[in-house]
Amino acid sequence: MEDNKQKFGLDFLSQQINLSDQPETIEIVDKVADAPDAPELIEIIDEGAPNSIIDNESKDSSIYVPFANLLVEEGVLSSEDIEGYDGSLDGLVQSFSKRIQNEVKEHLNSKPKEVQDFIEMLERGVSLDDAKTIIKNEKDFSYSEKDVESDENIQRNIIEKYLKSIGESDEDISDAIKYYEQTEKLSDKALSYYDKMKGRIEKEKELAIERAEQEKVQHQKNVQKQLEDLKNKVFEIKEIIPGKPLAENIKNSIYQSLTTPVAQDEYGNPLNAVAKKRLENPYDFEIKLHYLNALGVFDGKWDALINVGVTKAAKDFEKQLSSSGNFNSGKPFSIKEEKTQTEGLVSSLHALLKQKGINKP
Repeated sequence: MEDNKQKFGLDFLSQQINLSDQPETIEIVDKVADAPDAPELIEIIDEGAPNSIIDNESKDSSIYVPFANLLVEEGVLSSEDIEGYDGSLDGLVQSFSKRIQNEVKEHLNSKPKEVQDFIEMLERGVSLDDAKTIIKNEKDFSYSEKDVESDENIQRNIIEKYLKSIGESDEDISDAIKYYEQTEKLSDKALSYYDKMKGRIEKEKELAIERAEQEKVQHQKNVQKQLEDLKNKVFEIKEIIPGKPLAENIKNSIYQSLTTPVAQDEYGNPLNAVAKKRLENPYDFEIKLHYLNALGVFDGKWDALINVGVTKAAKDFEKQLSSSGNFNSGKPFSIKEEKTQTEGLVSSLHALLKQKGINKP
């Protein structure tokens, strides 16, 4: 199957397809349909390949149907993967998702039971350390009752581990084992402790899963509360730049930008729009951020930015009026003929700019 993925340009699917976020996989399937071999292959199928898995006549408007048939024939997808396929792009995405999910399950089922149990606990939210401890304990007591009854070394091992688990000292454990040996109770005690430990390990596993699920629910509640607090904070803001009130739609855009993932980092963590820009060019982002901090923007001091913008615009406008023979109406403006008028206008502008705190250049 791996060779077929490479043959049809599909080797990237298992790495890029996101089983929990179908909209993102649409782009992947678009790339599949646009793969170098795809047009030629689709044309071959359209000419009338026999025994198609999907009825082309009923879905002849979709270019994905012949391509899906080809993928099945070449083993990239199975007939079960495209069962009920409706000929749509989203349906093809679902087929790829089903294929990958089945492969993951098949791979997991081929592993030892302790590996399957370990992965299941992690998926249910049990911490790595707790899962490792539980699996280790299960492995330590994975004997059959027949093994416990017949093997004295196993009996000693079980008694030692059980007594140690309840806090007995090494000296007391050694004395207990000697006593059980002398009184011929080693086998009986081992079987008793074996049952107790199996029950305890199972109980610890149940409690770990229950605790993890409770923590997951609490985490979701905390996240929801944080989102609500964030939204309230955003909508409480009157203005960011002094004199520039924030409209409701702008506040909503800010909140959406803060909370909407637009990309992922290399570890699969979601990134909002600003975090994405930061990741794309971290040095440039940090330099600009610290520049704004040096100007005092994060302390509410916008004067440097506002005044720089107004001053430059005012100076440019004044320079145009002072040195150009053209006014903004497009009509030629003769400085020589209208000297008095021009000087009066420029003088008035100088006076206005001085009142706003902008000096003449």
